[in-house]
Amino acid sequence: MFLGRRLSPLHLLSVVCALLPSLVWADKIYLKSGDVVTGTIIEETPDNVRIQVLVGTIKDKRSISRVSIERIEKTTPEDVERDACVPLKLTPDGLPAKGYEERLKIVNEFLAKFPTSKYLAEIQGVRDSLTSELERVKAGESRFRGNWLTPDQQAIQTPNLEANTALRLMRQAAAGRNFLGALRQFEFIEKFYGGTLAYPQAVTDAKRILPAYGQQLTKEIEFARYDAAQNAKGLAALSESARAAAQQEIAAASARYKALVAAEKEKKIAWLSVDMKSEASLNEGIARVRKEIERIGKIDTAALDLQAQAFYDVGELIYAGKLDEAKPALSAATGMKGGAKLASTSKTASSKSATPGGPADRPSILASLQQQLEERLQKRANAAKLAALTAEAAAKEATTASGTAKDGTTPAVTGDEALDALVMQRKTTADEETPAKESASAKGKPERKTSATRPSAKATASSDEDETGTTERPARPAAPVARAKSGGSPLPIIIGIVAVCLVGVTVFLFIQEKKKSGGGS
Repeated sequence: MFLGRRLSPLHLLSVVCALLPSLVWADKIYLKSGDVVTGTIIEETPDNVRIQVLVGTIKDKRSISRVSIERIEKTTPEDVERDACVPLKLTPDGLPAKGYEERLKIVNEFLAKFPTSKYLAEIQGVRDSLTSELERVKAGESRFRGNWLTPDQQAIQTPNLEANTALRLMRQAAAGRNFLGALRQFEFIEKFYGGTLAYPQAVTDAKRILPAYGQQLTKEIEFARYDAAQNAKGLAALSESARAAAQQEIAAASARYKALVAAEKEKKIAWLSVDMKSEASLNEGIARVRKEIERIGKIDTAALDLQAQAFYDVGELIYAGKLDEAKPALSAATGMKGGAKLASTSKTASSKSATPGGPADRPSILASLQQQLEERLQKRANAAKLAALTAEAAAKEATTASGTAKDGTTPAVTGDEALDALVMQRKTTADEETPAKESASAKGKPERKTSATRPSAKATASSDEDETGTTERPARPAAPVARAKSGGSPLPIIIGIVAVCLVGVTVFLFIQEKKKSGGGS
């Protein structure tokens, strides 16, 4: 027989709910002396009332004279089921959706069975409370220490949430007197969840559980000795073949126990299973209890409480985005005197878990908070870098747009600049035409002198004449200006204005052509 079996939370809840009616079902007889006898009335006569009471785990029957009775309060099935429903409103932290559904099933059964109950409003309130909380759980929220945490908060406080669940399992195992299971849960909490809010509470509970477990093992020693003596007598009375078969069975049971313990040692489980029929195994368990009582007796739970609260507050700072405050607060919490010694790496255990079915590697609360903080700091840095790059790109775009607007604007050209450009253009044209005119002079035309200096308007006009006596029509800005000053007809002034416009257009086209030719080269 091995000690180590434990009930799951849902199974335990169902067992409690099944037993609750028999425990709560109780009639009350108020005596004139002031005493109250609680039990189940099984018979009433004009002179006496017989009631069944529970003394410890033993049922007893008592007969009470009506002369000594002041009044009787009988409990109905409705009262019993009402008393079973009301406590369901107080839900534990971290209760999953399935747990809420199990509670609602019990409540709805009461409402269906007693639709006109005097407790109707009260039970409907229980149902509404459970339904409201269930909706929040399905939406991704989780309750912790009386507060509802968002999914983001849960991600930050994951070690605290997981440790809280482990603590609840530890307490359930202890309530069922499965002390070995409770101590294994404590071992699991201590290994993975030091620094959490559940850890100091688990230490406090372990200080109570260890003596109880030691007493349990001590009592088992007496039974083991008695069983061993009886087995020896029984074996002596058996035939040789039967004795051999019985001894083989005993050896097989011993081998199974040794294999179990070897597997637990391989998983590095500290609290090994105990063979309740082996005095040696029981003594080993008692020695382990004494050693552990001495060890955890030196742990300062007050210091653990302060550290755990500090780590929790760091998580809240991270959630609030106060990263510059969270970083020094995390360092301060880590170095607290008397606090848990935590690993800053993501892995806190070997690849073999101390809890069957549990994840092998869990980051400590320190490593978890460091990771959360670093991720958010990196995210903030990336956001700042992105904002800077966006601003730089916007500035470049604005500069480029401004430069394009300037390039697309026609440069302002004064009248003198336009005239000089036109004269230079005409000079270039005249220079190109000189060889042809010299050839014409060789055929009998009078030779025409040219000057290397800038020609006047009259010379320019004479050089434009060809053999037919016609004259080219390029704009001549000098002539209109001279006529305007002479005070003649206004027609030359209009012609001059038109000529100036033509000059401007010519200069603009000239500049554009130069730009194209310059860009092409």
